[in-house]
Amino acid sequence: MHRRFEHLLMEVSCSPHIDEGNLDRAYEALTSCAAQGLEVDRVSLWFFEEGNQALHCHWLFEDGEHWDAPGAELHRKDYPIYFDALENQRAIAAAEAKTHPDTQEFAADYLPSKRIAAMLDCPIRHRGKIVGVFCCEHRRPIPAWHRDQISFAVILADLVGRALNANSMTLAQQELSNLNNQLEERVRHRTHALNETLERMKKTQERMIQTEKMAHLGSMVAGIAHEVNTPLSVAILAGTSLQEKYEELLSLYEELVPEVPDPLLHYLEHSRECLPLLSSNLHRAAELISDFKMVASEQSQEGLQEFNLPSLLNNLIHSLAPETKKIPVSPTLTMPDDLTLRSYPAPLLQIFTNLIINSCRHAFVGDEAPSISIEAGIGEGPNVWMSYRDNGVGVPDDIKAKVFDFFFTTKRNQGGTGLGLSIVHNLVVHQLSGQLEFKTNPGRGVHFHILIPKESIS
Repeated sequence: MHRRFEHLLMEVSCSPHIDEGNLDRAYEALTSCAAQGLEVDRVSLWFFEEGNQALHCHWLFEDGEHWDAPGAELHRKDYPIYFDALENQRAIAAAEAKTHPDTQEFAADYLPSKRIAAMLDCPIRHRGKIVGVFCCEHRRPIPAWHRDQISFAVILADLVGRALNANSMTLAQQELSNLNNQLEERVRHRTHALNETLERMKKTQERMIQTEKMAHLGSMVAGIAHEVNTPLSVAILAGTSLQEKYEELLSLYEELVPEVPDPLLHYLEHSRECLPLLSSNLHRAAELISDFKMVASEQSQEGLQEFNLPSLLNNLIHSLAPETKKIPVSPTLTMPDDLTLRSYPAPLLQIFTNLIINSCRHAFVGDEAPSISIEAGIGEGPNVWMSYRDNGVGVPDDIKAKVFDFFFTTKRNQGGTGLGLSIVHNLVVHQLSGQLEFKTNPGRGVHFHILIPKESIS
């Protein structure tokens, strides 16, 4: 092969665009090289379409200018001899295109319209199949195509095939990369979904354990309360009777002051101190027993009715004004005015009473602007959600897991019993067949989220 051809082939074969699969830049380099080496007027790239029944021109280098996809087409039915020759020859070297047996079909239209005199066409192979043709054309007649020229064109056609291979690999790598990215995204999505499912299962398990624990403890406490209630009632009755007798004895003492012996005087003074303590503590015990009874897990079917939730809670807030004014704080309601439930109003009143009292007694310290907000709305399915928040001191991380435990309180020395939130949990979960979630951050208040059926089953 002529050394000039070797130099051009060496230069173009080293072009990075061929092995990078950048077809436009590869086509530009290869057609320019062909035009320069063969000194032809036109170099074009044609590719088969329609099941090898047509050739479509994808790239044209003509008179020093490149054209991307100029759109010319050749159909097998119009040029059957030429199409057969492409499939059976390594190159079609037609120095006189009008008379060459493989190209004479173009004499009537293609050759005169393009002013073509000579053609050198080489099949382009890709993955063992002919996919197109590398076409080099002269406008002036030539005596013949030399062997070096034919070999040069054939090698350029093979380099087109190399560029197609590189492009296919690049596309395959991109597709593989996309598939990997999609797979990674799918794995991330499924991992996220799995983590959410596991988190829900964990919360459900914790809720079930808590519910079971509360149910057993509630049943035990309610049973104890029932047993203690009778002797306590007798003790209160006896204390009341003793108070009455003390009053009678005191009246008699006032009539017989000069004659009262010292021991009796001491007894009356001691009774004056002890009887109020006895009465107040017996009534305090009665209140505790009443609270204990509320943790019973059996739901009474009495009181099932249809009621307006905003109206119910508004009335409750007004009734708790003596307690909330001590802070002072004014609970706000945010919910649809027509939000109606068919449920048990008494447990709901007790729930929000306990929450508001709990906030008033534990949440607010210092000079911050205290607030309590209650929201409600229709949730998914036949449920109603209710949200209770305050902006108080919140609950420390080390004790927030104990807030629903029986008898847990941080203010026992101030009269706290540790039953308020236990009762709330029991009423929501057992009596109203709902769900209760608690969230808190130290210094940022508390949040209770309640979900109950919109219509309870009677």
